[in-house]
Amino acid sequence: MPTLFAFDGYKINIYFDEHGIPHVHLVAADCDASIAIATGEVIIGEAPARALKTAREWIVANHVMLLNMWRK
Repeated sequence: MPTLFAFDGYKINIYFDEHGIPHVHLVAADCDASIAIATGEVIIGEAPARALKTAREWIVANHVMLLNMWRK
C-alpha cells in the first residue's frame, strides 16, 4: 500500500490487490474513504469536504498515472 500523496495529515494510498472500480483511499485519523479515479466520487466512507477537494484535485491531475498503477 504505497502512499502516493500526503497533505495536512491525510494520505492517498492505492492497494494493488483490490478489485472493482479503480479507486484510491483517502486516509487520516478522522477519515477513511475510497474515491473513484474516473469520477472523484466517494464510493465508500466519508471525509471532510476540504480534504476531499484537495484529494480530487490531485486525482484529476494524476488520473493517467493512477489508472496505469491500478491496471498493474
